[in-house]
Amino acid sequence: MTVISAVQGSGAASPVPPFQRVDVEAVVTSLFTRNDVADGFFVQEEDADVDGDPATAEGLFAFCRGDCPRLATGDLVRLTGTVSEFFEMTHIT
Repeated sequence: MTVISAVQGSGAASPVPPFQRVDVEAVVTSLFTRNDVADGFFVQEEDADVDGDPATAEGLFAFCRGDCPRLATGDLVRLTGTVSEFFEMTHIT
């Protein structure tokens, strides 16, 4: 399992090579819909896995492009996907 701070890193882009697969476990904080269909969601690291470094982020966006599982805010999820940058923001697809 990879913690979100390791995916986000402390720089402008993820230290994880583009399109490398990672596994992340985190809590759903909000859902993003497009045309009333879930298109992605934001997750935040669990308190026990926060690294305490103010230079790294503890949350990220997961794109599922209309093929999202049924989710609700507060759900603990395990994501497996590839890391990439979109408009200078790191996400998992």
